[in-house]
Amino acid sequence: MYRTLAVIWLAGWAAFSIPWSSFTSRPQVEQVSLVPFKARRADQIRNFLYYVPAGAIGIGAGLSPLATVAGAAALSGVAEVSQLFSTRRVPSTTDLALNTAGALVGAGFAMLARSRRLASALDT
Repeated sequence: MYRTLAVIWLAGWAAFSIPWSSFTSRPQVEQVSLVPFKARRADQIRNFLYYVPAGAIGIGAGLSPLATVAGAAALSGVAEVSQLFSTRRVPSTTDLALNTAGALVGAGFAMLARSRRLASALDT
């Protein structure tokens, strides 16, 4: 089940994170947003929320919390670097931070749910 969820999540990530239609061979370094949290609030919320399931899926699939969050951060980094070669997308430190935070929260929720299920099973 978690493998299927991971494939679905990764397909969505590839569709929405990689700028497929606006690639250019020249890096758009002048577009990089290094000052965190300047982006629109709705965009920030979407970035955070999209990575919450990634954290939960990683934990559910048996990855350690560190591997789960590091993997999500790496995927976010790949997306941001690919946006350097986009005429319409803006690579942002905010996106990287919020994506990683979302994965961390998702992993935390999954670990909490797992510990509650374990405690419940031990009580019976």
